[in-house]
Amino acid sequence: MGRERVRRRPRAPRPGPDERRVTPFEIFFDLVFVFALTRIMALIEPHPTPAGMAKGLLLLVLLWVAWLSYTWLGNHTPADVGVVRGGFLVAMAALFLAALAMPQAWTPGPGLDGPLIVVLAYVVLRAVHLTLFHWAAAGDPELRAGIRFFACVNAVGWVPLLLGALLDGAAHAALWVLGFAVEVAGQRLSYARRGAWPLRSPTHFAERYGLVLIISLGSRWWPREWARPRRSPSRRSSPWRSSVSW
Repeated sequence: MGRERVRRRPRAPRPGPDERRVTPFEIFFDLVFVFALTRIMALIEPHPTPAGMAKGLLLLVLLWVAWLSYTWLGNHTPADVGVVRGGFLVAMAALFLAALAMPQAWTPGPGLDGPLIVVLAYVVLRAVHLTLFHWAAAGDPELRAGIRFFACVNAVGWVPLLLGALLDGAAHAALWVLGFAVEVAGQRLSYARRGAWPLRSPTHFAERYGLVLIISLGSRWWPREWARPRRSPSRRSSPWRSSVSW
């Protein structure tokens, strides 16, 4: 009798131990996040007006919400093992792509422009997190139900973000503000209806916050050319030419 080959699906990881430290892999993720923050400063610096600062603040809060979601995921399950590690790498690539286009996040243009790149990268970033978290919570039906509810509300918030990236002027800003409001309201509604996500390791959570704060403060001494897009002699700067040059 021949042996049948059984394809084994990757098993969901077990929750991490209660007392554990932040891994170097998570610190690398935080470095990419802080680099994205410096790119937001490159957006605000040429136009330090109230409107320019409000635009930068909106992008900052969206990135902060995304970083928080991955912090909760890393608190629930080890981030540097198996499928979760691969998902984190995809998320880092999306975050880095968003960072490159961040100075042009409010400058629409023909084709795949800055706003559309930022929104698509953000949607990938959030979708990967929700998929990984739902898979990692296989042993917790209540948590899985909460993640599904949260994902549905988030998907509603992505619609105005995508539409806003295709428009210009006040419609662009209004739709992005609406998408941000749906994200925040959806999170609160999810917590009220399904309960907050479980905190597996308080020490890991506190250390993660402390380290990202240290990295953010240290970024003030990075070379200014790393975060500042170089001027292009062409009429319309491209998010690729002006940002990859760092």
